[in-house]
Formats: sequence, C-alpha cells, structure tokens
Amino acid sequence: MTAALDLPHRLALSYSLLARGLFDPSSEGDAPYAPFRVAFDPAQELTPDTFRAALNLADFWDVHPSFGGKNGDEWFAERIADCRDPSGSDNPDDAVAYEHLQRAMNATLDGPLQHWVVTALNKNDLMFHFTRSYVFGRVENGGLAGLVARLVWT
Repeated sequence: MTAALDLPHRLALSYSLLARGLFDPSSEGDAPYAPFRVAFDPAQELTPDTFRAALNLADFWDVHPSFGGKNGDEWFAERIADCRDPSGSDNPDDAVAYEHLQRAMNATLDGPLQHWVVTALNKNDLMFHFTRSYVFGRVENGGLAGLVARLVWT
C-alpha cells in the first residue's frame, strides 16, 4: 500500500498542476515552477533563519523575505499584469492561470502569501547568481506549501 501524502505535499502538487506551462520570467531562461513543501511548526516565527533551517540550506545561501518589498499577492499582481501587457509577455491565458493559482493558494493557506528569494553567488563567475524563487504560505496544522522556480540571474 502507498503511504498517504501529508497536506503540505498534496497542496504543493495541486499548485504545481495549476502552474503547469507557466514559467518564471526573471531567469536567463524561463524556469518552470515545481512543487514546494517543507515541515514547519505552525507556532514557529517565519524568519530567514527559520526558513533556512527548514530547507536545510547551507550558509552561503542568502534568504530575502518579501523580495523587492513584495508579498505573495503583490508578486501575483505583477505576474498577471505582465501577462496582460502587450509590451510584456502578452499572454492573457497565462494571466488567467495565475489568477486561479492565486485564488487557490489564498483559499487553502493560512495568512498572507509570501514571495521569498534565496540566492547564492557563484564565486567562480561573479556574473551568475543561482537563485530560487518561492511563492508559498503556511498550512493550517503545520508546514509550508507553494511553488519554487530554480533560476539563474545575471
């Protein structure tokens, strides 16, 4: 018999299905979104240090909460606006997919949506930064769930 999936895992997989065919445009090459979930105590404060610990990230990763001063809903608003902009990506179908994804995440996660970025400077080539972009939220009884895009920034 197959082990049952916990709620954060189920939610992350659901979000990744809604995000199928969407790509994070902030990378050198558009990056697809993957499911993201991690155990996290519901009573624990979400800080860069607790996020780093939950993800078991090495010290060379820099954690940037609310990247660019934007929360998750503001991040979605930017993605949706870009998809509707004829001088941007001009893809209204993607805008609709982002809108449904945002609604699904807001309906199933507790508290505000988050958009955090984690970067690591490539010391051998200072032009490239390995980056992970997370849009996520808290799951009611513990855990974090959302999406992650693995990017390369220059």
